[in-house]
Amino acid sequence: MDTSWLTIISGSALLLSVMLLSLMLFLKVRPRRFEDRRDSNATILMQARRAGRVARSRQAATQKQCDTAQSQRMAGGLGRRMVQLETQFRLLAERQDQFDLSQPSSAPYRTAIRLAERGASVQEISTTCKLSASEAQLINTLHRPPQPSRQRLH
Repeated sequence: MDTSWLTIISGSALLLSVMLLSLMLFLKVRPRRFEDRRDSNATILMQARRAGRVARSRQAATQKQCDTAQSQRMAGGLGRRMVQLETQFRLLAERQDQFDLSQPSSAPYRTAIRLAERGASVQEISTTCKLSASEAQLINTLHRPPQPSRQRLH
């Protein structure tokens, strides 16, 4: 019977050691798997963050290009419009000059201006050019030569 107890004890010890060894291997391998998963998750997270930064920078670059293109289109349109307005202004100024010189009704006013510049009186301008007293007064006020001011000496 001694051998049977000895066999049972040695079998139990062997079984216990196999179980302990299995448990140690299981515990040792399992944290590695978890750490591997954690490392792979961290790697995936870092790659996702990097991809997000790249996508945001590309989006910003694209937006900047769109803004630049839009600004250039607007500036081009404004430039063309400015040239059109300048041309139209120049043509209108030329037409106004031609209109003023070709009008026969402006002849009395030109004569009245010349008379006022020579120092003619309001009545003289009115009768010579057949203008109303108000018109003659206005032309005389605007075009008469400056008179020397009288200064009193104290």
